[in-house]
Amino acid sequence: MQHTKLRFSLAMLIAAFAVMAFTGCTEIKNIPPGYVGKILTPTGWQAGYLEPGQVDIGDLSAQGQGNTLVLCEAANITLKEQFLGKDSKENTDGEDHRLLTKDLVPVATDIYVQLGLKLADDGSGRFDEKYLDMIFSTVTPATTDDGRVRLITLQMVYDQWAKLNVRSRARSIFSKYADDRDVMSHYQQVSDEVSNMVIEVFRESKVPMYLAQASLGNVKIDEKVWAARSGQAAANAVVQQIDEIGAAMRRNPEYGIYMKWKAVEEAGKNPASTIVITGDDPMGKLVGSVKAAQPSPGSGK
Repeated sequence: MQHTKLRFSLAMLIAAFAVMAFTGCTEIKNIPPGYVGKILTPTGWQAGYLEPGQVDIGDLSAQGQGNTLVLCEAANITLKEQFLGKDSKENTDGEDHRLLTKDLVPVATDIYVQLGLKLADDGSGRFDEKYLDMIFSTVTPATTDDGRVRLITLQMVYDQWAKLNVRSRARSIFSKYADDRDVMSHYQQVSDEVSNMVIEVFRESKVPMYLAQASLGNVKIDEKVWAARSGQAAANAVVQQIDEIGAAMRRNPEYGIYMKWKAVEEAGKNPASTIVITGDDPMGKLVGSVKAAQPSPGSGK
């Protein structure tokens, strides 16, 4: 009886060791909400994709080989394609990326692109595995703090598949308009052109993502151009005022005398001023007087 129990215990122990040798140790990883995952094995990708939850990717072999969990962002995002000047705080490379109009006026602007993963056509609500496979197979995932987990963001997919064409074609759109004022006077038209352009880029480049919408953001003029225009406007106002005064004097010569006395009156408002009136002008009058005695030279005061 004892021999039978011993043989049974040995059989159970051997079976346990066999199961451990066959399955190996486990390593659990998390797929957070808003992401999907795919397992990269030493020999290639596992079929299908994984929904949010936990997944066992197994332990490493004695040679250090093992599976890697690659996450892909799955929630829709709105990204901002920026065309910044070199002095912008958000500019990271110090280059001038602004768009030029037909008259070579530089403008800074943003293009907003809302996108996400494509859903399958069967109405199941699941993502289209064909396009997911394109993303996983073409975009190099970034490393994370976990050596066995990698990450692909939708920004990375956009950068690889669409960014260059969107930026190039945006420059073509703005180059058709005379300057920033022309752009702003046709803002809705320009925004529609930008939206249609992004749609066309996604279609032609077969971008493996769903495009919800694209629109134009704020259009900002160069500060130096703005300052020059403000100065020119001020100068034009002065010229216009001079022209109006000249016209008034030609119509009525006495207007000149009136303007002279207005100037004298303004000067007389200074408490330290002395106004001396000479001549027998019929309009002559004392509009100012000595308000404070001034020290004479050498008086020591």
